[in-house]
Amino acid sequence: MLPLPTPESWLLDFINLVASRLSMLGFERDELLLVHSSIVAAHVTGFEHFYDYVVESYYELAEGDDSLLAQPRWKKLFWVVEEEVAALVEFEERLADEDTM
Repeated sequence: MLPLPTPESWLLDFINLVASRLSMLGFERDELLLVHSSIVAAHVTGFEHFYDYVVESYYELAEGDDSLLAQPRWKKLFWVVEEEVAALVEFEERLADEDTM
């Protein structure tokens, strides 16, 4: 079992709605479904708390048990989360650069 934080309760309804839609579209239900659903929710709404959950989950996974993420099943799924966090960091850096100019 992956060591994931639980999203705040007031975000969970929307995240679960997105998760159910993703499942209907064929996305496999797995332990990272809530995290992937938060990525979608963040892009759709632009609401920062969804991004916060993704980033928090990423660091929990990255600092957790490496043997789980080394398994082929989790590598690709974790890679999606890792790419999202990297893109978010780059976006925030560009935003900060624009603010200082």
